[in-house]
Amino acid sequence: MPSAPSRSCSADLALTSRPGHDPVAVWSRARARAPAGHGTGVTTSLTGSRCLSAGPVLNRPRSSPALRQAARFLIVGGAATALDVGLFNVLHYGLGVGPLTSKICSTVLAAAAAFAGNRQWSFHGAQAGRMRRQAATFLLVNAAALLLTLLPLAAARYVFGLTGVVALNVAGNGVGLALGTALRFWGYRRYVFPADERDRDERGAADLPVEVAPQRLAA
Repeated sequence: MPSAPSRSCSADLALTSRPGHDPVAVWSRARARAPAGHGTGVTTSLTGSRCLSAGPVLNRPRSSPALRQAARFLIVGGAATALDVGLFNVLHYGLGVGPLTSKICSTVLAAAAAFAGNRQWSFHGAQAGRMRRQAATFLLVNAAALLLTLLPLAAARYVFGLTGVVALNVAGNGVGLALGTALRFWGYRRYVFPADERDRDERGAADLPVEVAPQRLAA
């Protein structure tokens, strides 16, 4: 039976019920006081006035914030693209609006949806930043991404003299789109919604302990 860490951990963990004390910091202090022989340590929690001692501490796996943001970014971008294409067709073919007017309306609404989706979800916590600055930077990043998207298409057509359907689609909708998407993600993460405007969760909060096989000890 393990030596009793209950008195010291109970004293520490009693603080978790008091205002102004960080439960994670208290847990870390209680874990540091745990005696040897508990594998990688013990994790504790407070239930009433009793302290629970668990088996080996396990840490919740933490995915990379960048990967999580990239996945959300692609989902938001796909939804915005679908909105752009769908609304253009509804306005032009369904309601008889001119093609240029339809495209302008669909593009503006899709861009607004992409901005809102990335601000509220992809880069969670960015709501703390100033919307005007974020919106202006968002437009600049998208303008730069558009120019980068056009470069492979322009090179294929005017430098290499390619005119085939496959060649131009690969240049514009393949290479160009990939470069533009990469620039958008980097620009959003670096300038539009920078780390200092995102919350602790997206910047990678410390791993929290998981209790395994709890055993009740005397208080």
